[in-house]
Amino acid sequence: GINAEYMGKPGATSAVSKWKVAGDPEFQLDDGPYAELWIGTHHSLPSRIASTKQLLRDYLLESPHLLGQRHIEVYGTDLPFLLKILSIGTALSIQAHPNKAHAEQLRREKPEHYPDDNHKPEIIVALTYFLALCCFRPPSETIAFLNAVPEFRALVTDTMAGQFIAVCSDPTSTEEECRSVLQRLFTQVMTSKPCEVAKHLSALTQRLSALPNPSLVDRTLLRLSHVLCVD
Repeated sequence: GINAEYMGKPGATSAVSKWKVAGDPEFQLDDGPYAELWIGTHHSLPSRIASTKQLLRDYLLESPHLLGQRHIEVYGTDLPFLLKILSIGTALSIQAHPNKAHAEQLRREKPEHYPDDNHKPEIIVALTYFLALCCFRPPSETIAFLNAVPEFRALVTDTMAGQFIAVCSDPTSTEEECRSVLQRLFTQVMTSKPCEVAKHLSALTQRLSALPNPSLVDRTLLRLSHVLCVD
């Protein structure tokens, strides 16, 4: 199925729309954004057999031999993955996916918000040039940014910055201690008032724009600031 969210490329410029039309000649293409083509059995946008329009989930249920005995023993007749083809025209927002145990807990406690009890490990295969920011930087690099980027430092309290630097600079600190202080630092940044973020982001982009030889990090921040503003 097609996910036509805002971040997709418009109309025929989207690779997603081209592949959708190739697989479904009856599909009516318009100028709207086409972000993702989902291929799998997920209930939100399930795939169908092209010749019969039968749901892929039902087809596999009737033809389990196509999956193999080992697959059926572990996953049943469902697919344990979802293949997505993305054609993105703008930066994606930050995402955080639960692990399997947490996903099952969220499904039990808040099924209206978490209809899927699966975790979301992801593998990205770049079909064209693709820039991704993944995971957190090593603590030493975050410390360097706290010391060298005053606009970033301004979004957290001096106490919080001092705690992060002290804990993550101490070779005797445990991984759990570093993770805990990183979580608190990240929370302060992400819960900053939008007006404060806008003010310091404006100052930072002005400063970086004046650099004669901006680094890859500098260029990436400038690019994202134009797309996401204060997101």
